[in-house]
Amino acid sequence: MRSAVILLTLLFGFAGAVPAALAGSSVSGRVEVHAKGGASAADNSGVVVYLKEVNGNKGFSAGKNGPSMASENMKFAPEILPVLVGTSVVFPNKDDTVHNAFSISPAKKFDLGRYGYGEQNSVRFDTPGAVNVYCKIHPKMSGYILVLANPYFTVTDEGGNYSIKDVPPGNYTVVSWFPYGESQEKKVDLTEDARADFSLVKLRNSNPRKMLAEK
Repeated sequence: MRSAVILLTLLFGFAGAVPAALAGSSVSGRVEVHAKGGASAADNSGVVVYLKEVNGNKGFSAGKNGPSMASENMKFAPEILPVLVGTSVVFPNKDDTVHNAFSISPAKKFDLGRYGYGEQNSVRFDTPGAVNVYCKIHPKMSGYILVLANPYFTVTDEGGNYSIKDVPPGNYTVVSWFPYGESQEKKVDLTEDARADFSLVKLRNSNPRKMLAEK
């Protein structure tokens, strides 16, 4: 899945059976991740798909109960976490060892210090952008938090499927973001009963740890 060349094929489907004034429309589709040489990956999860701007990205606020990125089985779980700007993410330690999550990404620099099993710390993310999370004690651990300016986002499942619901009608830029390749985007006209198919080629960064933030 994390090869030199990553090909993502996005199939965006738009449906509006219910009037937009009542429920809005949906942006849905499938992301296919291909390994070097064109072979399909067995796992197509972990790709964040989001709308770049909705309503000028104004009027949205994060909820009080934020998500978590746990240290578990010597990994960050989930590895890839999209959040709305203003969200506080909890970092619990579920391993029987000490961890020290930190980041030097421009969107959010932090260092939680050492915390043991059963302990946790939280970080508030107030600036949109990509935040690479690592552990000072265990260099093989890495996680990725994508801070977004509106709540219209989702993450693909293992089959590469995704759906963003209740989207107001309009023209949007749909972005596919993957920490092991460059972000790609396409402009779409979201109307009732419309569909568009996209095929995108993505190149994997030779060193994912150097990807601090692009979009």
